[in-house]
Amino acid sequence: MRTIILLAGVLTLLMPVKSFAQLVGAYVSPGLQLGYTPGQGTSFSAQVTLGLLMEVAYPIEFLIPGITFGKRWSEHQTMTYIDAQLSYLALGAGVGKVWIRNKGEDGVVAAGRRFKAWGGWLLNFTFDSYRVEDNPPSYHRGIIAVLPIPIIIFVGRIGALAI
Repeated sequence: MRTIILLAGVLTLLMPVKSFAQLVGAYVSPGLQLGYTPGQGTSFSAQVTLGLLMEVAYPIEFLIPGITFGKRWSEHQTMTYIDAQLSYLALGAGVGKVWIRNKGEDGVVAAGRRFKAWGGWLLNFTFDSYRVEDNPPSYHRGIIAVLPIPIIIFVGRIGALAI
């Protein structure tokens, strides 16, 4: 819970603010990823991102903050992660927390840090790295298909709701 509160605070600081914003929108973006990690082989990931769009002054009008919750499965381990992210046009990066469970080690979960970057539109090339405890970092590459879906749009200074 503390991690979620911390990530929400980071997103708040990253959010562009304009008191007379004319368009504010929230979206949800599910994603499915196929990837490869050296030494671990192929993996499959599912994630969902919650994000915020705001109409603000150039050049930051294309900055989109978000928070991602995901799960990755491979032959050797299962990973759960949460990331705070920031997108700019067709590029993005994020940092977060990762929890790894190796197959055959029921109940043993190791926590660590995670970094990710991506580029593309709807079909993205991804790179992420994570480090758990004192182990060397692991690097992962993949392709993820995402589908941003608007869930709420506010228009006007006070905010007339349009869905």
